[in-house]
Amino acid sequence: MRMRALLLLLAPLLVAAAPAADRAAAWWRHVETLAADEMEGRRAGSPAYRRAADYVAARFSELGLEPAGSDGFFQTVVLDEAAGIEAPNIVARLPGGDPRLAAEHVVLTAHLDGLGVDPEAAGDAIRNGALDNAAGVAALLDIAAEFRRRGVRPRRSILFVIVTGEELGLLGSRWFVRAPTVPRESIVANLNYDMALPLFPLRSVTVIGADESSLGADARAVGEAMGLPLAPDPFPERRSFVRSDHYAFIEAGIPAVALKFGFAAGTPEAETELAWRATIYHRPGDDAAQSVFREDEIRLHDFIAALALRVADAEARPRWNDDSFFRRFARN
Repeated sequence: MRMRALLLLLAPLLVAAAPAADRAAAWWRHVETLAADEMEGRRAGSPAYRRAADYVAARFSELGLEPAGSDGFFQTVVLDEAAGIEAPNIVARLPGGDPRLAAEHVVLTAHLDGLGVDPEAAGDAIRNGALDNAAGVAALLDIAAEFRRRGVRPRRSILFVIVTGEELGLLGSRWFVRAPTVPRESIVANLNYDMALPLFPLRSVTVIGADESSLGADARAVGEAMGLPLAPDPFPERRSFVRSDHYAFIEAGIPAVALKFGFAAGTPEAETELAWRATIYHRPGDDAAQSVFREDEIRLHDFIAALALRVADAEARPRWNDDSFFRRFARN
């Protein structure tokens, strides 16, 4: 029964599937490019950030996705009006195929910006931001590439939004939600990738916000079909549901979740994650020399893709759970 459920759920993704090793290698090449020293940590508003944004837009263009910004693939975000500092979001659209639902959008997000160069560091001062969050941007590129290569045509459209200014306070995602390049009421859900951390094998997925909306039930169905159970947030005291770009969508009443490699508190995986945060997070060590579980990462991409397609193809839009605190932000 599990195999039959898996085939039904993932049918749009099973046509001429690319080998995971090949996809993993391509994903990591994107990470290496975006986290290279030449990108100088991709600080929002810097020339290096613009080079990274141009790279991402070029990849979306090569994939044949529609430009969906306010200026081609770009949407200018004002980061500091007084200082005249700007940086672009990058927005690409995979159009839906249902005449009635194609005007609605499932939004996938990841932030491109990093912390740039540490002026006080001795030696290597470039905070390359490989796992925070070049990996997430590269993940969306991999998902988009698989959708296009397999000819996936969801009922609703899927919007890939690579945002700026997350490290400065969710500036790019809040800008997009307040002045979206598609009608705001057309956005039905947001799936966010920020620092998923492929530091150990993928045996479960943590879906931050799974208990707040119907997206949790969708994620559990995907996980059951793929043999990837949902793991509760191991560190709820971090309040991760209100600390990354998905929260900009939540503030606007749009159901949203964030997705990470799952693990439980008190396990070796938890110790690995805690050690990474203590020694590498927001430091020059977050570079492409790190050892990560690349093919397991591709399984997470497939989980996100299957969840996005389940939401895009459903008759009803996602909704907040009746007992969710965040339901108060809903538009209706």
